[in-house]
Amino acid sequence: MKLEVLRWYRSKSFVVAFIICAVSGIIAPLSAYFADEILKQFGGDSAKIIMSAPTWPVVLLAYFKNVEQLVLFILVFLVASKCYLGKNKSLVLFYTTRAQSAGQIFMPRVMMGGAVTAVSMAIGGACAFYMTFVLFDGKIDVGNALALLVLNMVVIVALVIVGAVIGIWWSSPFLSAITIEVLVLVAGILNGTNGFKSWSPTLLLMPRNLVNHAIDTYFVVRMGIVLIVIMLLAVASIKFKPLRQKLT
Repeated sequence: MKLEVLRWYRSKSFVVAFIICAVSGIIAPLSAYFADEILKQFGGDSAKIIMSAPTWPVVLLAYFKNVEQLVLFILVFLVASKCYLGKNKSLVLFYTTRAQSAGQIFMPRVMMGGAVTAVSMAIGGACAFYMTFVLFDGKIDVGNALALLVLNMVVIVALVIVGAVIGIWWSSPFLSAITIEVLVLVAGILNGTNGFKSWSPTLLLMPRNLVNHAIDTYFVVRMGIVLIVIMLLAVASIKFKPLRQKLT
């Protein structure tokens, strides 16, 4: 694990992750709050744009949407890139001949990527909470807002870990990021069906039904169990990845 910490530190990739999440946590709430003024500026003086007054749930959901559409892709790509051995044949040979299993090589990389993602999302969530709190002069449901931010962070960390594992199997960070985004998109469509949405943890990415209401503990626990099972199965699959393959 120390080696992975050094790799992230030397490449400064963690700085990129931190900055992207922080910027998202600042820009997304501001854009949602001042959307009316922004549209009027682009529409000109003669434009008549009627929008309802922004509320703190709308502002917070704007952050969640930005995370789902952009931040998730970037984080998966960054973490999967750190799990990718690359095309250097001598380096690949060094790793594959000295390790007894694929888990010895990739597990520390996946765990470190998950840790960086968690810290990055904590930074982004803190920025989003602060901006929302300030924009509405503290007149928000603090407990509900914090709970939703934590749940969103947990889901993102799990999806990034799954994406990293996909990248390990396919040896393509970009393809793994695309795959996760497609899966989230498909899940978002299927969430409209009663059977699927009862077991889809992706609902916690855009928790529209929870932002204005008290958190349903049973629902969150059920989604959490499904998410953990998916993540553990993905991580466990690393053990079955062939370690010694013909280098091309």
